[in-house]
Amino acid sequence: MKVLLIDGYNLIHSHPSLSRTVGKNLEEARDELLRMLTPLCSPIFYDAVVVVFDAPSAPRLSGLDAHEGLQVVFTGRGQSADAFLRKAILALVGKAKVEVASGDRAVIQMADTLGVRWLTGERFWNMLEDARGTLRREVERRRAAYRSRVEDRLPEEVRRALERIRRGEDL
Repeated sequence: MKVLLIDGYNLIHSHPSLSRTVGKNLEEARDELLRMLTPLCSPIFYDAVVVVFDAPSAPRLSGLDAHEGLQVVFTGRGQSADAFLRKAILALVGKAKVEVASGDRAVIQMADTLGVRWLTGERFWNMLEDARGTLRREVERRRAAYRSRVEDRLPEEVRRALERIRRGEDL
């Protein structure tokens, strides 16, 4: 199993347009981030994508939610996203192939120590762009495979019968 753990607000602040949006509308910035991350939910990339947001002073937001294949975690009172990520890394190492996207020094240090691949903002956004390209190419490849003509998929006997009908001949 391959799991990607993401520090949500850290990535928002590392993206030019999201960092501008967050100053005006935090919820809109979160929603846009989640929308941008959905391609990573394809099984060709990750089996699970977990996005963690700080919500220590907003108990109504705390908990686990699903969004377009993503698992979204709002941390509880007294817990930061960074603390959650460190605990999640420890809990998952050895049980899954874990990757983490965060710019937090302690998270990166723990990931590095445990042999977990880590990505800071710029590296993450580059990886996401590569993933989108891979997904587009895969979709196009599959579409091309199914773009055969109907007559090529019909048995010869059926094609002949349809052709006779088209010409107005008796069957």
